[in-house]
Amino acid sequence: MTTPPIFICGYTGSGKTTFGEILAEEIEVECESISDRLAYALEEVTGMYLPEDWKGLPLVAPIIRQLLYVFARGAEMVDPLFFIRQMIEDDVKIICGIRTLEELRAVVEEWPKAGHIWVQRPFRTRAATDAASLPAWTGAIPAEQRTTVFNSGTLDRLRQTAKAWAKENC
Repeated sequence: MTTPPIFICGYTGSGKTTFGEILAEEIEVECESISDRLAYALEEVTGMYLPEDWKGLPLVAPIIRQLLYVFARGAEMVDPLFFIRQMIEDDVKIICGIRTLEELRAVVEEWPKAGHIWVQRPFRTRAATDAASLPAWTGAIPAEQRTTVFNSGTLDRLRQTAKAWAKENC
């Protein structure tokens, strides 16, 4: 029997990928963010090079995120879960960064036994937009499949949380 994937969700800058990488190290599985997979695919298709640290470049990151979003939408017109299926086929067990509410709903339907971790980082939301959409996002994940992780901004605390989650769920 194959282990169902774990999906890490949350708003931009909440610490999804950081938490996913810490958890992956704890339970010794592969972890990848959807945006990194998209960046790699975009490079393969267009030959356009994206710096590895593009997420940390404040002036460039929003532009690249938008470019990746448009690129992904094209592939998703054929299959909304195209990149996620590809990641699962590549044996990625922790997938970080569900990008749209529609994508989240499709993931929940396709992998009903998957685990979902919502990473919440206080003071790192776009206030009204994120606060208004939070019930829709978290409500799309059945309560028995959803864990909320509060990211205080310290790596030590994220490590403790990942260790506790792994002990309880793996």
